[in-house]
Amino acid sequence: MTAADNDAVIQAIEKQLHCTCGCNLDVYTCRTTDFTCTVSPGSTSTWSGSRSRDDGQQIIDQFVREHGVAILMAPPKRGFNLVGYFVPSC
Repeated sequence: MTAADNDAVIQAIEKQLHCTCGCNLDVYTCRTTDFTCTVSPGSTSTWSGSRSRDDGQQIIDQFVREHGVAILMAPPKRGFNLVGYFVPSC
């Protein structure tokens, strides 16, 4: 972990993505609370160096292309996903 990992932009991106280790937390929370997880630090290191040329949305879009919309902590507010924002859950 480097000082750049604590950058506000990186944290904002990590909080929008599910950690794929199975913990059901966002990447930031998993990385900063579960020190046994080997997935969350690795997912950050794959793109944190490229932050200067990619904006946050491009990084998130890349994760969605690789893992599908299930990687997002909240579904996008478009198409059928809008139902989840307007219909109460049971």
